[in-house]
Order: sequence, then structure tokens, then C-alpha cells
Amino acid sequence: MAATEALELGLPIIAYDITAMKPLVEDGKEGLLAPAFDVKTFAEYMLKMACDEGERKRMSINAIEKAQTLSIENISVQWTELIEVLN
Repeated sequence: MAATEALELGLPIIAYDITAMKPLVEDGKEGLLAPAFDVKTFAEYMLKMACDEGERKRMSINAIEKAQTLSIENISVQWTELIEVLN
């Protein structure tokens, strides 16, 4: 939930590259994904993001766009289509 809320606010995400993050963040697009539990790379990504305003702005725009694809309206349409296919 924290990641989806961050996307809605246009916050670039820095996270570990784990299964739960794959549908939410494309590495380099809405944020940065460090190899799973690689603390050193995670810290490097935090510094990189802190020092690069242009990247933060670009990723912020992408984050908002991603959040819109995850809206209740879009997800409910997908569920409805799936249910119709299964009936």
C-alpha cells in the first residue's frame, strides 16, 4: 500500500527488486529497484535520487501515470472483463 500511495503522490520509489514491486515500479521509470536486500546499492540509489532533481521530476510524472493505471475505476473494469470471460 505504501508504494501505491507514493505513486499517487508522484513520489519516485526506491525499493528492493522483489516480486511485490514488479507490477508497481519499472526500474528507472517510476523509481529505482536495488537488487534484493543489497543495502549498499539501495543507499547509493537514495543518494542518486537526492542529487538529481531532473530524474526526480521525470520519475514523478511517470509515478503519477502509473498510479492512474491502478485506480479503482481501471481495476474494476479489469475485474469485470475477467468475470465476463469466465462466465
